[in-house]
Amino acid sequence: MSHPIKIEDVILKHPRRGLSTLRQSLGLDFCYDAAKSLFACSRGVVFIITGFYANGVAETDGPVGAYFLANALQKLAFRPLIVTDPFCRDFFSYKPETETLYMPLEGTAPYLEVLNRYNPVCLIAVERCGRNADLKYCNVKNTDISEFTAPLDEFFILANNTTLTIGIGDGGNEIGMGNLRRVIAEKLHISPCIIDTKHTVIATTSNWGAYGLMAYLTMLSNLSLLPDFSDVDPYLDHILSLGSVDGITGSNSKSVDGLDWTTEKEVLDELKKITQQTRRE
Repeated sequence: MSHPIKIEDVILKHPRRGLSTLRQSLGLDFCYDAAKSLFACSRGVVFIITGFYANGVAETDGPVGAYFLANALQKLAFRPLIVTDPFCRDFFSYKPETETLYMPLEGTAPYLEVLNRYNPVCLIAVERCGRNADLKYCNVKNTDISEFTAPLDEFFILANNTTLTIGIGDGGNEIGMGNLRRVIAEKLHISPCIIDTKHTVIATTSNWGAYGLMAYLTMLSNLSLLPDFSDVDPYLDHILSLGSVDGITGSNSKSVDGLDWTTEKEVLDELKKITQQTRRE
């Protein structure tokens, strides 16, 4: 599975927010390790938890990666279920439509019943805010957004030890960053999420982290699971039409975390190149 350019290198291109510091605290193959564990799971329901509140809606980072990861998992015979809150309403009503569960903003009373009903084999968070040590949900500016954030990290607290958990994040306040809470607090000087996951995947944007998982799943399965930019581009248009905004700039524009949209094609093309070469080998 070795290659001169690693998937981890690609999803961490154009770094920001001190991610290189966090990488030193993870294994070299952090994304591959997560994908390998996911691929080894018994085929069943996978919760894909996403949606990060920004300016009255959900931001563009997270839903894009979650949607295409769901498509990929379906090809691998899993049953993906996107779990989110009302700020992502209709984001996943696209072609093909993805099964979606909307949780209320307040209260955790139904969470155990939902877990028991679906009995997921894996929980994956893609850019989902998690509670900090003060039990608050805060954005990158340390603004408390708890009243706009359903406590979806409760699923990770309630999940039993046999359920695989993966957290994908890019800043330190997302589900899964609890694994790195000490280095985040010391080096990045933000209040980190305290929710642990078995695997943490870091990337310049969380969408890219999801692409990284798909790239490794492509290698493991010998199936074509990564979307083309021509697939991703109209999907972004779809969620923008529903009001989604860039989480950094706050604008309803074709960008993710302040990055020029052309970088999305650059990353996808490079991941495709790596997977195609590896499959030929």
